[in-house]
Amino acid sequence: MMPKRVERGGGSGHSTGSPLQGRAGAHEAPRRKQKQGRRAASAVNKAISPNDTVTYAIVDSPIGRLLVAATERGISWVDVGDSDDELIKGLRFRHQRGNIIRGGRAIPFAEAVKGLFDGYETQLPLDIRGTDFQLDVWRTIQRIPQGETRSYSEVARLVGRPSAVRAVANACASNPVPFIIPCHRVIRKDGEPGGYGFGIQRKEWLIEHEQKLVHRN
Repeated sequence: MMPKRVERGGGSGHSTGSPLQGRAGAHEAPRRKQKQGRRAASAVNKAISPNDTVTYAIVDSPIGRLLVAATERGISWVDVGDSDDELIKGLRFRHQRGNIIRGGRAIPFAEAVKGLFDGYETQLPLDIRGTDFQLDVWRTIQRIPQGETRSYSEVARLVGRPSAVRAVANACASNPVPFIIPCHRVIRKDGEPGGYGFGIQRKEWLIEHEQKLVHRN
C-alpha cells in the first residue's frame, strides 16, 4: 500500500528566469506515443497569474489520485494524494485568487500525465516559472532517461554548481509538475532515494517501475 500524501515544497510563482525550451507550443493538444528512449518535450511560458482561470482534473494513477491543473497556457500544477478533497484544497490554496473550474482542457492533460506511468512520451505545454538555477536543474532532470537515476551531486555538477547540492534538492522539492519533470529520478550519491514530497515509498516504486518498463521494452 502506498503511503499517505506528504506535503510537497511550494511551486515557482515568484521568481524570475528564462523559460525552459521545448518543442510543444502553448496551445498544442497533448500527444502520446510509445516511449523509445527519448524524453518528453515541454514548453514553459510566462509565470502564472494569481487571477488566471485554472481548470483541473483528477484521475486514478498507480500511486494514488492524480490531480493535473492547467491555465490557458499549459499545465501549472501536478499533485498526488489519497483524497480528492485534500487535492482540491491544496490547489485552492495555491491559487487563492484564481477562478478554479473542474474539467475543460485539464482532462486530456491529466490522461496524458497518467500515460507517463505506462512509459508513454508526451509533449505538453507548461505554465511554470523558476529562478535561472531552478530552470537549469529542471532542464537537467528532464534529460535523465527513463529507468536511470542521477545523484543530487551529479545534477549540481551538470548545472555548473558542484557545491550546490542542497540547492538542487530544494529545486527538486519546488518542482510544480512532477512526472513531467521527473525529480524522482534524482537520488543520493550513496544510492539511497533521498527526500520526496509524495513519500519515499512512492519514489522507490517509481524508480523500480520505470526500470521494469525499460527492460520490458
